[in-house]
Amino acid sequence: MSSPAAQSLPFPPFSELPLKELERIAQALNAAILLKKSAGHKQSEGQLLRQINATALKDEERSRYCLLAEKLEADTLTETEHPEFMALVSKDEKLRNKQLKLLIVLSQLRNVPLLQLMETLGLIPAPNG
Repeated sequence: MSSPAAQSLPFPPFSELPLKELERIAQALNAAILLKKSAGHKQSEGQLLRQINATALKDEERSRYCLLAEKLEADTLTETEHPEFMALVSKDEKLRNKQLKLLIVLSQLRNVPLLQLMETLGLIPAPNG
């Protein structure tokens, strides 16, 4: 039996809702909270996409990273190359973390699952694709 306070609510008690409905509500609430938090510096999808595209090593850095990674794998990385490689690894990790944060914001803004967004943007291959 519901309490008088619960009966006056404009929605049923959450415990009575099916799991799928609770997940939908939670996703909507998370998106609303995100939008409220970013109201002062609201970003458009275009701005987010530009920022996402900027979160990668430059071509020269990527080429050097790949060369040094191959040398590491072949056990031919020199002592002088090791710090350079570690700096590139660190920079790449920071950029990937920033990219993931931006992708999460964009997925919530579009109200789509993160993996679906990443597939749409070509960041991961589509299943069966």
